[in-house]
Amino acid sequence: MASMLFERQEWVTGRHPETVARLRRMREGGADSCSACAGALLLAETGLLDGMASTTHWAFAPTFRRNVPTIDLNVGELASKAGMSRPSFNRRFKRATGYTPIRCRQHLRVEQAERLLEPSDAPIDEICTRVGYDEAGAFRRARSGGCSTG
Repeated sequence: MASMLFERQEWVTGRHPETVARLRRMREGGADSCSACAGALLLAETGLLDGMASTTHWAFAPTFRRNVPTIDLNVGELASKAGMSRPSFNRRFKRATGYTPIRCRQHLRVEQAERLLEPSDAPIDEICTRVGYDEAGAFRRARSGGCSTG
């Protein structure tokens, strides 16, 4: 979908009003919302990320900042806002949560995929794509990584 929404790695607000409206309706109906990579720009346009932090692929960070400057973007900026270097932030994040920021993101993606898989007949590849994995193999590797909350 990202190729449909981008031209020269630049987000154009208002280009897909039907998609934005549909995502808003789905959320109002109780659907969970998540994105991967450049999809954060589409969610940002819906207003669903207002007041939240988000991440995106590094190549889309400049257009993200230009289009939605009110949304905090990725781990580096979090570290900067906390007045820490990225390594210090990573260490403190891990001490507080038990995970590195990247491992935490993987864990959250795996949890979301598992929740989506339980009641669904959708193929695992589709679910994996919805939570941010390009292929089911990456999901399986992350899932078997030994990360658990219990």
